[in-house]
Amino acid sequence: MSNWFEPVQLEQTWNMTVLESGSLGCIAELNTPNGSDLCLFVQSRATLEALEFMPAASNLTITSVPWVTLRPVLLAACLGPACPWKIEPSVLGAMYFIRPFHSSVWSLLLLYSLTTAGLLFVFEVTHTYRFGKKAVQPVPDENRFTLSESFMCVALAMFLQPFHKHPKSWAGMILTVFWYAFCLICIITYALGVSRLLFQTEEQVESHNALKVSMEKEIACERHSFWCNLLHDQMHVPITEIDLPRDESGYIILSLLDWQKPLLVDQLTAGLIMHQTINVNESGRNLYVHWLPAHFGCSESTQQPTFLSLYLNFAAAWPAVIRSVNYYIRILQESGALSRLANKWNLDFVQDTKLCRPTEAAKQTAPVRMYQMNGPLLFMIIGALSSLVGHFCQLFYYSVAKKNPPPHKVNEDDPELNLLT
Repeated sequence: MSNWFEPVQLEQTWNMTVLESGSLGCIAELNTPNGSDLCLFVQSRATLEALEFMPAASNLTITSVPWVTLRPVLLAACLGPACPWKIEPSVLGAMYFIRPFHSSVWSLLLLYSLTTAGLLFVFEVTHTYRFGKKAVQPVPDENRFTLSESFMCVALAMFLQPFHKHPKSWAGMILTVFWYAFCLICIITYALGVSRLLFQTEEQVESHNALKVSMEKEIACERHSFWCNLLHDQMHVPITEIDLPRDESGYIILSLLDWQKPLLVDQLTAGLIMHQTINVNESGRNLYVHWLPAHFGCSESTQQPTFLSLYLNFAAAWPAVIRSVNYYIRILQESGALSRLANKWNLDFVQDTKLCRPTEAAKQTAPVRMYQMNGPLLFMIIGALSSLVGHFCQLFYYSVAKKNPPPHKVNEDDPELNLLT
């Protein structure tokens, strides 16, 4: 078979992509000394019109390739934290117990719990201090918090469970109230996220893995692409035609692509670019750019044209060659290998030929990210500051306003006190 991307000079110039011109170049050299016996032919309007003027196509025999059709895929580049999780939909659906919160939210919740437990322990230990005086020493049997009990109290509060001890300090009481309220908000948010993930379809889950591109953003397309012209005419998206940089073997040279522009290509070309990472220098900084699938952010009133698929065919000058191909395809059908080939070449991330985000998918992206938790996180920060104010108020009250602090209960059974008496 001929190389699709090998430059071939045709007698006439046609407005077509590299794939289309490569398939015509193969047909033009059928049964020549330097040619091949079988060509992979892209069936498009441009190639069909060109065949009318090609002498080599007069006795051409064509059969379809049943396991692959070319469909448009929109790709976009993102930087580090801005990229969604690159997880398969089936795996992603099984992770719904962790998925409702982004990893940054889980990390911050852990940090908040450790900080709250530490503050609770400090408040309970230091609330007996007095300004300018010796600290009031509680008796050994007083119901005080240890460090481990502070962590246990905070951990149980995350599940709205009570602890057998209660804070004695004003700051501890204020902090505990705010922490229980914060945990209640987090539990409600988590429950809503879990229920939404449980009842959404696999296509909706996959939509969360795709980047969102504005329809006003300029899109890069391969020159003379049928889909790009349709995108510009029907959706009025600004288009820039480019020649995809390829090496001698046909692979895309990612370092020469403009990563700041989304790219519209067929799914076979997208398979060479998707999930690839390149290192770029931006303003003197080395950044890692990831190419991922993307969708347009279309509103409900936006007309979403269905982009037609381009079919692939095998073409040969001798009918015997095509009969051999058809026999091979029949063997694939009977063995079940044809469906496996279709899954491989059509790619799982290409669900349909609509480039807009599905209207039935959830409007709010999953999982819940940091900016969506700004309110509860700010609420807990206010709670920590309020507890600090309460702590200083208690110290001031017992040190200045109230000269005689309330006496502590003495345990007569304390062995240390019995030794003194």
